[in-house]
Amino acid sequence: KVTRDEELHEWFNEFLVNEHQHEGDELYICLMDDFFSSIKEEKPLRRRGFTENMDVVCGIKDGKNFPRIQKMDTTKLIPGYESQDEEPRFFLFLPIYDAECSYGYIVFGNAIPMMYDYTLYNWLRNVKLSLSNVRQNMKLVELNKRLSKLSYTDGLTGVYNRMGCEGIAYPFLEKCHEEGKQACMMFADINKMKVINDKYGHLQGDIAISTVAKVIQQVLTEDWIVVRYGGDEFLMVGECRDEVEPQKLLDEITLQLKATAKEMQLPYALRAGVGYVMVSPEESLNLSDCLRRADEAMYQMKKKQNGERT
Repeated sequence: KVTRDEELHEWFNEFLVNEHQHEGDELYICLMDDFFSSIKEEKPLRRRGFTENMDVVCGIKDGKNFPRIQKMDTTKLIPGYESQDEEPRFFLFLPIYDAECSYGYIVFGNAIPMMYDYTLYNWLRNVKLSLSNVRQNMKLVELNKRLSKLSYTDGLTGVYNRMGCEGIAYPFLEKCHEEGKQACMMFADINKMKVINDKYGHLQGDIAISTVAKVIQQVLTEDWIVVRYGGDEFLMVGECRDEVEPQKLLDEITLQLKATAKEMQLPYALRAGVGYVMVSPEESLNLSDCLRRADEAMYQMKKKQNGERT
């Protein structure tokens, strides 16, 4: 069952070298350059003609694998062909299409016998069916990825939800611990969230939550995992070399929240208490204990912030 373009390349090459009997000594399968990308982007294939570049997914030449060419100029037609270096050869070109959509074309070299019986027709039909099945398999894989992402994603903020915490954040910490890497768990809680909801309405409450999530994502690097742990609570995990790094991130989140709230002209002060705990590979990993200590560090931060404002 082929589900990736690399697998298709490997499967076709292995099949052509080991199993071909009638295809001649030279053969190439050239697909549209959006044959694979259109699946991920949910776009239809071109209905007519060919793209400017072709993806030569596989081929044989003199009984040996021909290297894959992902961007071959369509005007060249024959992959790797140099007229001055080749003896006169007979080439046969056949389009591959399904449901009025063009997949690409096949180039046969010196395969004249195939033209005089049903071998060519059957061979082409089997290739077309194989490529159709590949596209169907890849569509199912992409659909499953999207469904999985939806189940792990918080609808309001776009960060991971509680399921994402269990399925992605915690396994990430466990992997860091197994590999002997130091990690950090940060916990954030929006200050006076109830006051924002009661005084300004739940729409403003949603804006506050989504704004905090956006700022956290902007400050943290892409390799950090951000989770909306509860209503106005966020959990963040990532690799850290020392305690200086998370402290800088914590300070930057605080500054960015203040600047963003001012820029958005929010009718309330938007602040969040943020605490962190280092997860050392030298200590036994206890996720519940780490979360408790990060939560305590966050409340200490909130007390400090309240003290500074009094």
